Amino acid sequence: MLTIGLNSINNSNHIDMSKKEKLHSISFGGYFTFSKAQLFNKYVIVTAAFLCWMLFFDKNSFPANYKLGKSVDKLETAKADYEKKIVQARIEKKDIEQNKEKYAREKFLMHKDNEDVIVIEKSKK
Repeated sequence: MLTIGLNSINNSNHIDMSKKEKLHSISFGGYFTFSKAQLFNKYVIVTAAFLCWMLFFDKNSFPANYKLGKSVDKLETAKADYEKKIVQARIEKKDIEQNKEKYAREKFLMHKDNEDVIVIEKSKK
């Protein structure tokens, strides 16, 4: 029974202390509660300053990495486009090597002296 009395005294002191602590504490969304003394601790301040420096001011900061990632994506798409163009150029080169006369007649409208060239173009609507 004595222990119950001590528990009730401790609980009443705990309730009074929690009211005082609530007045001097800062809560973030109800999940994290810090007292002002904890927030202005030198280690917390140094850690916050370090994180701000690393996130925004360092040469490897978050915005710099984001920009680099965007440019890498653009370069990779350009690389894929150039690879497609290389494949097309190799096919065209092979065609030229096999049929030089046909290629010259079709692409550059070349003809012999005794021939006439008639070009028929499809109309684009």
